[in-house]
Amino acid sequence: MCAFSSVDPEELTLSGSLEAVEGQVLNLSCHASSSNPPVKIRWWLGYKELNNTIVKMEEGENGGMTTTSNVIHWVSREENGLRLTCEAFNNGTHFSKIQAAKLTVYCK
Repeated sequence: MCAFSSVDPEELTLSGSLEAVEGQVLNLSCHASSSNPPVKIRWWLGYKELNNTIVKMEEGENGGMTTTSNVIHWVSREENGLRLTCEAFNNGTHFSKIQAAKLTVYCK
């Protein structure tokens, strides 16, 4: 019988443009490096959770799994200056890590 070894991801990377003209679509990605068990990823814009996501898990290093979440979001001028947050978490290990940046929305 093998002992279960829990490993949290060392890196969490947020990528994509955080600038857009109102009405445009943002395509952003958040990638968590290998972990065991794999993490889940949530997106927040201000205090609102963004749910229009596509999640992909792949085999990672040392028997773990990587998690990548892509989000698509149509921006409005009211969202200018809000904090966009990618949160990787694991309820089993109580792990949580975030990457965040400010959204810039230009008026038409």
